[in-house]
Amino acid sequence: GPYELIVNVPARILSLPPAEPRLVDPVTLICSAHGTYPLTFTWRRGNTTVKQTAEVFVSHDSLDIANVALADAGTYTCIVENRFGTASADTSVTVTDVSENFSFEVAADQLSQVVACTVEVELTT
Repeated sequence: GPYELIVNVPARILSLPPAEPRLVDPVTLICSAHGTYPLTFTWRRGNTTVKQTAEVFVSHDSLDIANVALADAGTYTCIVENRFGTASADTSVTVTDVSENFSFEVAADQLSQVVACTVEVELTT
């Protein structure tokens, strides 16, 4: 009689690219994975599982942050598992602060007192 060959493939991650969003922009991390279904995805940041909030949407292989804050920067881990194995991969989110464009105004009656003006700006993340 006919024989059926069933190949079970352990979960593995194909790619998890880093992201470099600008402040308050949205960002999506995508964890491309392969293996025998069903696959279960877990997202972590450090040792903490990422929970869904108004700003953060977790959907299996993707993690969306609506308005990126500086506090969202860091290392994120995608963990994928099935009955035959578990795999994990790390990626980085680097947030760029684009508030380097400064303007300031000097009132007209103060202009006579302003001879030289030096502004030093130091950005820290």
